[in-house]
Amino acid sequence: MSGLWLLTNMAIPVLVGQLKVASHLDAQSISLTMLVATVVSAVAMLAAGQLSTVLGRRTFFLGFGLVAAVLAPVIFLGIFRWDESLVVMLVVALQVVTVSGYGPVGAYLTERFPAAVRSSGYGVGYSLSIVLPALYPYYLPALQAVLGQQTAIAVLLGLGGVLVFIGGITGPETNRMGSLR
Repeated sequence: MSGLWLLTNMAIPVLVGQLKVASHLDAQSISLTMLVATVVSAVAMLAAGQLSTVLGRRTFFLGFGLVAAVLAPVIFLGIFRWDESLVVMLVVALQVVTVSGYGPVGAYLTERFPAAVRSSGYGVGYSLSIVLPALYPYYLPALQAVLGQQTAIAVLLGLGGVLVFIGGITGPETNRMGSLR
């Protein structure tokens, strides 16, 4: 979950801030771009949830983590280096490879824990995992001072994908019926 939160923080609030300072888009264009990306990523979340049911949750998160680790940094950097006519498409792609991972999260966290501790396990897993990613306003500026504005964010996007992958490796597969395999 920390990987997903890190991906989300970099791909939504941090991206919006970067679009404001590093692109020629006005506030209305940025809002429209993010709206389109959100709508597409909502559909992608549904598809991701279904894909995780077919593949297995663990397998899904392994693949999603790898895809996010590789593509999210490249897409993010492309937003600021390619022609601005592609910005909407690239922001949509970034949302799909980062935020759509939430599609199976509710099911996986529910299935991950035995019934006796399911509610507290879900709550702790979902909520505690946001703490370090949410502190990005404290560590991102220092990282940006060393790596550059967009490169630092790209590195954190890659790290988010790696964390999702590690979660996939270390987490169990569930039978998607509420108990562990």
